[in-house]
Amino acid sequence: MNKKEIASKLEAEGYEVLNGKYEYWESIPYVLHADGLWTYIAKTYNKMGSAGVELDLNYKKVLQAIETKSIDINQLEGVLDTRRIKKEVEEIINNQ
Repeated sequence: MNKKEIASKLEAEGYEVLNGKYEYWESIPYVLHADGLWTYIAKTYNKMGSAGVELDLNYKKVLQAIETKSIDINQLEGVLDTRRIKKEVEEIINNQ
């Protein structure tokens, strides 16, 4: 989904979507949480030595990032990888 579709869908679900500066980029949408934390609806990447920001994202991942209060999709993916690794380690330990 593109950033406008995501923002519209989030607002329909009751989230307040604002725009702000995210690293180098201006006008990046984010959700402000009640406790003052925020989640940017963006994912950074490096390609051939250039940094960029991806705004066309999977809506399910955006919701997961908001629910876990991740800073952005990159942090969410790190959290999900950590959970997966812990689960795999637990399975290995339990099967010994």
